[in-house]
Amino acid sequence: MEEPRVKRVLILHSFGRDFAPYNAVSSSFRTELARQSKVPIEFFEASLETARATEGESEKPFVKYLRALFADRRLDLVVPFGAPAVHFSQRYRERLFHDVPMLLAAVDQRHLNGVTLSAKATAVAVRLDLPGIVENILRLLPGTANIAVVIGNSPLEKFWLTELRQELQPFTNRVQFIWLNELSFEGMRKRVAALPPNSAIFYALLLVDAAGVPYEHERALEILHSEAIAPIFGVFDSQLGGGIVGGPLYPTQEVSRESVRLALGILDGESPSSMQPLSLGPGTPLYDARELKRWKISESQLPAGSIVRFKQPTLWDQYEAYVIGAVVIILLQAALLTDLLLHRARRRRAEVNLRESEENLRRLVEGTTAVPWQTDVNTWVFTYVGPQAVNLLGYPVEEWYQKDFWASHLHPDDKEFAINTCLTNSRSTEDFEFEYRMIAASGKSVWVHDIVHCEHRNAMPAQLRGFMLDITERKQAEESLRESEERMSMAASAANLGLWTWDVARDQVWVTPEGRKFFGWDEVVTINLRRFLETLHPDDRELTRQAISRSLENGDDYSVEYRARSPDGTMRWIAARGQVEFDASRKPLRMLGIAIDITERKRGEEALREREERFRTMANTTPMMIWMSGTDKLCTFFNNSWLDFTGRPLEQELGNGWTEGVHPD
Repeated sequence: MEEPRVKRVLILHSFGRDFAPYNAVSSSFRTELARQSKVPIEFFEASLETARATEGESEKPFVKYLRALFADRRLDLVVPFGAPAVHFSQRYRERLFHDVPMLLAAVDQRHLNGVTLSAKATAVAVRLDLPGIVENILRLLPGTANIAVVIGNSPLEKFWLTELRQELQPFTNRVQFIWLNELSFEGMRKRVAALPPNSAIFYALLLVDAAGVPYEHERALEILHSEAIAPIFGVFDSQLGGGIVGGPLYPTQEVSRESVRLALGILDGESPSSMQPLSLGPGTPLYDARELKRWKISESQLPAGSIVRFKQPTLWDQYEAYVIGAVVIILLQAALLTDLLLHRARRRRAEVNLRESEENLRRLVEGTTAVPWQTDVNTWVFTYVGPQAVNLLGYPVEEWYQKDFWASHLHPDDKEFAINTCLTNSRSTEDFEFEYRMIAASGKSVWVHDIVHCEHRNAMPAQLRGFMLDITERKQAEESLRESEERMSMAASAANLGLWTWDVARDQVWVTPEGRKFFGWDEVVTINLRRFLETLHPDDRELTRQAISRSLENGDDYSVEYRARSPDGTMRWIAARGQVEFDASRKPLRMLGIAIDITERKRGEEALREREERFRTMANTTPMMIWMSGTDKLCTFFNNSWLDFTGRPLEQELGNGWTEGVHPD
């Protein structure tokens, strides 16, 4: 059967393959296209480095380079990402890609207005809702009077500056726009650090500042976020987590997904002219919970259906390690007792233990009593202490009001740390938390978790207020867990077992050092499902993939044996067992399990099969009688030579027949 021809795809970057935000789209596109394609794909990538400067004569060397590169190579698809690459591909289509299908991707619809696509081209465009971004700012911050617009001075940014001024004109009677395009980056930093009250920042695009200095998109945002005194709103969903509050953002994943769909059709022989060009709108509104909290924006102000990311961990998240540790220990015990066969009875026991662990955790939290307190920053003397203080340290509440009571009862090893923490953070308006030990009236150490708020007057710290929580039992539990994990690790190492956990959503695999040895992974190697499957023998990959899929879909126990390739090229047989954890909606969260090297067992089984085969071959080809019997004197096997020796059919001799044929003497 003839092998399918390799398809060649050229990805044309506007600013470089690592430039945000287009890198997120192009990287996802390349990965998914290679994964979903029925034929192998050879990728070529080129970057239009002149996109940040000027166009025209400076592009000639790049055009010559592309002509030379593909003079003897037939391209099957060209995919320009971003407006500069799209415009370049249209200007030089006849000279470079005359007969090649083309997919214009990740370009705003405004750049395609007036552009006539050829019969061999289609597009996946986005229509950014610039007025919608400003409406989002005013919805979340109704008192906004000024919006500083961060945008650079390259040809592309000048285009967007014109669009922004035109489309935001209706808002000029509600807010004042402060345009920063004529400033250097240093000038922008100073401006956003000195904005008037009731201001917001619209981070549009920054490729080249007014001084002609180029900047990486994400790095510039990071610097401005650290110095700005007003909330920042952006355009791309890839900026979420990097400093922007959020809103209706550029839908990176949807653009990548639709681009892959059209590209697969083109590579499969469909005509681009039969594919309707797409124009996508902003995705579901996304917000950063940390920025909402920082700027005191309530989630109730967000549009219906909004998604809030980076929320503070829940109680379950905080104690997830305890639960995972308990489940892993149970799995290890089950493996040692049942030779790696995980039965449903073991799962029920794990569920019971998990419920008991959660109940113990609930009681621990409910039994913790917080001590409210207040102190004057100038004297550092408590001005109020709640009655719960007696239960915390055992001292009467009256003693807490004595000078230097808190400092004098700090544990010697924590005293400097605790005092410096309070002194340093009292200068900030942000709440802070820290943990330290105090000496109780009994002489014992008490671990305290302190949550502190500093009140300022005339821009100066005036008093501290907070709550002290006794976390001694939690600290003791953490120490016990650490010791338990050490014992568990020692037991696993002694038994030559590898423990592993796979976070399904994040596609991250944790493996104990013993387990990493099976596959030849050192401690710094990051492991995911793809890397794991690539390590397996080709004949075992699909079997293993199917076993994983069944567990994720049906909740079946994961049980499989496969061969893994070591760095030296040798194959090791591995037996793996595991279980899947689901959330309340039956969505798989993680898989937990164990693995053991069974290479020696497999070699023994193979040697036994070879000996039996040699025995049977010899029995049927050698003129001697070979028989087999158990301790009950019943024959269970005769070879064909029995007929030659006795003249009786072989069937008569099985069972007690041979004793009947023995001479009476």
